[in-house]
Amino acid sequence: MLKKRLLWLLLILAFLSSGQLLAQEKTALKPEEIIGTWDILIEAEGLVINLTFKLELENNVLTGKMSDQYGSFADVPVTDLKLENNTLSFNLTVSAPPDGRVRTWSWEVNIEADRMEGLVYNNELNISVPISGKKTG
Repeated sequence: MLKKRLLWLLLILAFLSSGQLLAQEKTALKPEEIIGTWDILIEAEGLVINLTFKLELENNVLTGKMSDQYGSFADVPVTDLKLENNTLSFNLTVSAPPDGRVRTWSWEVNIEADRMEGLVYNNELNISVPISGKKTG
């Protein structure tokens, strides 16, 4: 009787594990799936910032450039760009609120289909704000 229960438990665990592996494989994105233009929205304490984020493949390497809606910066390359499963992370060095000084902002977003959500943060300022984005092209 104990052997049957143990066998059932092992079968159930194996089944659940295989489902998790399939789910992980299903959500893993390839760089080709996210290239294009993304409209990014940041809302923080009454401040609304709209950005354009362009992802491209250059010599089979994923690259990105960011621009803001007001022309304060345009086509600034992002650095340390990494795509792991459906999480994209990178750094962007630009002048930005609250004081307009040049700082590096770290980004970590989850991508599903044509949407992204995540955080942009700066440890120096101890600021972390949510972002959302939609692929437009």
